[in-house]
Amino acid sequence: MHVLSIAICMLCVVGASEGRAQAPNLLQQSQNAWRLMDACRAQARRQFPDYTVKAKAQRDRATKLCLASQNLPPAVPEMPKPPQKQ
Repeated sequence: MHVLSIAICMLCVVGASEGRAQAPNLLQQSQNAWRLMDACRAQARRQFPDYTVKAKAQRDRATKLCLASQNLPPAVPEMPKPPQKQ
């Protein structure tokens, strides 16, 4: 019985350490995704630096294409959608 309890305890310790080892990896993946999203947004602003309606629409399109090319989630557009008529 004593050997069985030691074996169960060892499995718990190994399982807990594996869970802790995966957490920094997920954090690193998330940080990399945010860094790439920021780079896409900065690249779009360099391509279309004006603050006109046309430039904002072009920036949104360039950002969307960049994010899609790197399999990243879409960003909130700078240009708000026009209000819908009820």
